[in-house]
Amino acid sequence: LKPCVPKIMATLTQQQDSSNTHLVLDYEGSTEFTKHMQLRDGWKDPPGIKVRPRAGIAAMECLVANDPSGLAAKLGAALMLGVTVQLQQVGYEEGKNLVGFGYDWRMPCTKMEERDSYFSNTMKGMEELVKRNGGEKIVVVTHSLGGVCASYFFHWVAHSDHGRAKGGVKWLEQNI
Repeated sequence: LKPCVPKIMATLTQQQDSSNTHLVLDYEGSTEFTKHMQLRDGWKDPPGIKVRPRAGIAAMECLVANDPSGLAAKLGAALMLGVTVQLQQVGYEEGKNLVGFGYDWRMPCTKMEERDSYFSNTMKGMEELVKRNGGEKIVVVTHSLGGVCASYFFHWVAHSDHGRAKGGVKWLEQNI
């Protein structure tokens, strides 16, 4: 699959039915887009389709670069891109002391570890970041649903078997 679904053009249309009036988000190429965005049981991949977030800062750039309508920026999807650009302007370097941990916003946090080992991999990535920076703790910056995901991650580290085996709350205190 391509890293981004190109040219997702959205328009709002008003539709009438017998019970009420509602707005419908209509996408150019909506059938293909919809197939790739749906999850079975709210967290499982449909047959023959596997969509995962891009790694790093590129995930945010992808949203803006492939949205000629500007809808992603208008909806706030590009907010963190402005933050990372400013951090890079004052000397932060992606991969060295600036890392993006993208997540699959389509699914509940409670299933991320089960499907993708997301929180285990995030812990490992954060440990590597701390090592690359001489033991300096990480500052976590989030936006919107990313805050919910980060909060769940912190609780998962403190209370899951995997998180507790790596130190739980002490791991958080040493790394975050």
